[in-house]
Amino acid sequence: MSTENLIPFRRFANKELAESYLEIFQKNGIQCRMGDNLPSADLTFSNSTVTNQFEILLPEEEFEKAERLMLDLMATEIENLPEDYYLYEFEDEELKEILIHPQEWNELDQLLAKKLIEERGLDFSQEEVEEIQKEEIKKVQKTDQTPIARILFCYVFIILAFFFKLLLIFLVFMIAQGYILWNSKRKLPDGDQIPQYNETTRLHGQIIFYFGILIAILSVAQYALILFIGPETNFMPWR
Repeated sequence: MSTENLIPFRRFANKELAESYLEIFQKNGIQCRMGDNLPSADLTFSNSTVTNQFEILLPEEEFEKAERLMLDLMATEIENLPEDYYLYEFEDEELKEILIHPQEWNELDQLLAKKLIEERGLDFSQEEVEEIQKEEIKKVQKTDQTPIARILFCYVFIILAFFFKLLLIFLVFMIAQGYILWNSKRKLPDGDQIPQYNETTRLHGQIIFYFGILIAILSVAQYALILFIGPETNFMPWR
């Protein structure tokens, strides 16, 4: 079978864990390979990194077999967990949170949380989990309101930097602010990402970003001409 028929099956935050499952699948006759994607930094200045980037690719018809293998393996691992494994100390609501936000936990912890909930006789069906997730997604999908004061400050500061060269040192900060307003993302409970700000704010962020870069380019050009040709080349004499 051609590797072109392989599609994403699971993503893992840990390379060693992904490779261990890859080896198990291969030993059980499943054609598979690691994806080409690697962990990368978040470029939205949101102080986070993109996780779950070690990907295993399988033929779609082998998904069910791979799922069974993973469940069997994790069931064995759960039986061999030490008595002081941290999840055993979790309160009922904390265990429910694992099922509500599975993207924040590995699959072993998800399976163990489900097992502990059942053993404790808690009534927490998959339908309830999905309903809570839908409600959380609705809340999070509401983008932030337009930060008018912040946007005005960026515009005013960039305009001032155009006239007063002493303010150029802070221009990089304004460009970064524009990029944040334009490209910041918010992570949904299901792991998907949506823009942090509404469309109007993102448009202003884009304008601020490129306006700031334009001022920076003009300033560099001005200093270069003055330095290498002479003061008579100064095309912004007010600075």
